[in-house]
Amino acid sequence: MQTTPAFFRSILPSRAPKALLFDFDQTLVNSAEAIVHCARSAISDMGLPTPERELIRRSIGLSLEATFHFITGIADTGAAKNYAAHFVKHADRVMVHMTTFVDRRIKLTHWGCGRKLGLPGGGPCTRTKTVFERFGCT
Repeated sequence: MQTTPAFFRSILPSRAPKALLFDFDQTLVNSAEAIVHCARSAISDMGLPTPERELIRRSIGLSLEATFHFITGIADTGAAKNYAAHFVKHADRVMVHMTTFVDRRIKLTHWGCGRKLGLPGGGPCTRTKTVFERFGCT
């Protein structure tokens, strides 16, 4: 698929959009390794057996509480909330630095610079902003 600015202009209405709205994680960026790292670290913090990487990868997209149940089989709401707190602690430390742009999408980001960018998703907005700043798209 062609991803040049000319291509995007050719498929958009002739009037330039005032804003672009798109998903962030696993669309523009890949944070899978960071998610696996944070999940394994959080589980380790809780003294539970460390799940396989592939099991955690299959949980990507679930809420943190649902992820806990999926990767441990434990249906304890309190433990799930504890897992979420540990995960966020690790994510705050490593998520931005372990996140990479998906190469074939980066040109869309450059094309969008100078326009408002809407990024729906569950992650903290400041972390998303920091990822953009890290790659020079502010």
